[in-house]
Amino acid sequence: MRRSARKGMLVTVVALVGALAPVGDVAAAPTWLPAGAVAPAVASGEAGGVDLDAAGNAVAVWTQATGGEPQVVASSRPAGGSWGAPVPLSLPGAAALHPQVVLGGDGRATAVWFRATGPATYGLQSSTRSVGGVWTPPLDLPGDTSAAAQAALVVRPGASTVVAWPRTVGGSWSMSTSTRTATGSWSTPVDLSSGSPVMPGRPRLAVDGSIMTTAVWSVSDGARWTVRAASAPLGGTWSAPVTVSPTDQDAVEPDLAVAGNGTTMAVWARWNGADRWVAQASTRPAQQTGWSGPADLSASGFSVDGVEVATNTFGSRFVATWTATPTSGPSVVQAAVHQEGAWRPAVTLSDPATASSHPTAVVSATAPATVTWLGSTGSAHVVQSAVLPAYANAFSPLVGLSSSARDAGPPRLGVGLGGDVLVFWGESGPAGPSAFQPRYAAYDVAGPAVTTFRLAGRAVAGHPATYEAAAVDAWSPVATYSWRFGDGVTATSAATTHAFAAPGRYTVRFRVTDAVGNSSVRVARTKVIAAPAITTFTLAKRRITLADKARIRIGLNVPAKVKLVLRSKQRHRVDGVLHRQKLVVRRELDAGRSTVVLKGSRLLADTWVVTGAARTLGVDSATVKKRLVVVRR
Repeated sequence: MRRSARKGMLVTVVALVGALAPVGDVAAAPTWLPAGAVAPAVASGEAGGVDLDAAGNAVAVWTQATGGEPQVVASSRPAGGSWGAPVPLSLPGAAALHPQVVLGGDGRATAVWFRATGPATYGLQSSTRSVGGVWTPPLDLPGDTSAAAQAALVVRPGASTVVAWPRTVGGSWSMSTSTRTATGSWSTPVDLSSGSPVMPGRPRLAVDGSIMTTAVWSVSDGARWTVRAASAPLGGTWSAPVTVSPTDQDAVEPDLAVAGNGTTMAVWARWNGADRWVAQASTRPAQQTGWSGPADLSASGFSVDGVEVATNTFGSRFVATWTATPTSGPSVVQAAVHQEGAWRPAVTLSDPATASSHPTAVVSATAPATVTWLGSTGSAHVVQSAVLPAYANAFSPLVGLSSSARDAGPPRLGVGLGGDVLVFWGESGPAGPSAFQPRYAAYDVAGPAVTTFRLAGRAVAGHPATYEAAAVDAWSPVATYSWRFGDGVTATSAATTHAFAAPGRYTVRFRVTDAVGNSSVRVARTKVIAAPAITTFTLAKRRITLADKARIRIGLNVPAKVKLVLRSKQRHRVDGVLHRQKLVVRRELDAGRSTVVLKGSRLLADTWVVTGAARTLGVDSATVKKRLVVVRR
């Protein structure tokens, strides 16, 4: 699935010791990294889908053929690692088409595709990758469909997965869904709409922050195409479908984006009844069931195709894209932005002098939007992109991602929680124009993920405290670590020690930066106390009887664990053996004066040496001594 941001609520676990406070002053140096190969070139193939999880792990699926029918294969890339060897998912012997994939927050991945089951018939199959990285054998979902069918796939919080696809039921077409839990099997399909004489158009799925799943698709009654929508809560049933588009003209190829707060945006292409297709959008506000609109997005003079929409987790920005064809001249890629109000006028992102098509977009949680598409050099197609940075009103100039010496196919997008974007496409490989190679490029936006962060929440002045961190960046090597301890002293290693000269409260700032300049910051506080000292050590009475109590008065400058050791001067026979007696008493005492009371009956008549020492945070005070005389009466 190309919109990982829709999954929402995925978090990276960070080990913390001490008082940790993440901060927002994270430096960013967004950089397109050079394109690379996901796998070696083969005879032919088709790019399928790609997804990223919150930690930056990636998975891609595609079809490839090396002399037989196309077969679905997958490759995974751990954050900061390399793409693994392709793993076949579908069985050989029958054509497999249109694979899609999603990654869950638990590390599981789910792929679906269509595989030929007979003359002109296809069935939906799925495979699941375990947390350990092993893909299951393909599983058939019930129903027949066509080679032109498309499926939609989404992961809900809790790692359950929903798939939607068109299938035939009783000789008529239905739009169906099925749900699979993280460790279970696919449920019996639920038909959202049924009885159509024509196969429904492509479905789209999305999940909001309240774990409501929404589906949109187009359906024909034999006279008109309309866009429909339905929703289902986690563990609940699907609502009856509602028609979102106007019914007086055809509306086709809907797309869907749902923000974390529940605000939902559907887009589609609608025939104007005369000479062109118009990009339209309809909104369902958070916590509501009705759809407002539609609103026209495209300008007059253009006919649109392939309308899509994306948003971020917070729903502060929606970006719609489409291919726009003017009455004369080549097609261009256009985009419109919805942010803090109404839709802004559409802008052209591609070169208006060359033909462009197949745009797709993602919006990260941190607000930047990335749009990619296929441009033309006249002799080949190339993958191009433009970015709308956070708080910006205009897209950056386009950049080329693929080689102009090869012919690229439509790009697929995945976006990580921190804003990293993965672009996946297929192109003619080094072996020649008939070869196929899956390729990728990464837009490195996020700083390294801090995977370990351990620090001293408390320390003793003049004594070293330990600070340790570890980080991994999904796409670029980690370049530098730095610590600022709040007292003018710095360090530049991942693990270090530091001794504060004086007591106080210090703000400790840790920064880790990747090779292209993106950095992440963690801020914590260390309370530094004085080294422990026993300021008072006296005996209420220096001479007591066995029936009395010994009272030892102790003064401390800081809270500490106090150890008192009482040793007899003479040897005493115990169990037939002569040796000096020893009594150890431990107490946790507050700063200031305290009294430790011992019964004289615990001692023997003798002169005892009483030694005291205090310990705080592994630091010992100087020892102090007193003599206590114990007599029988």
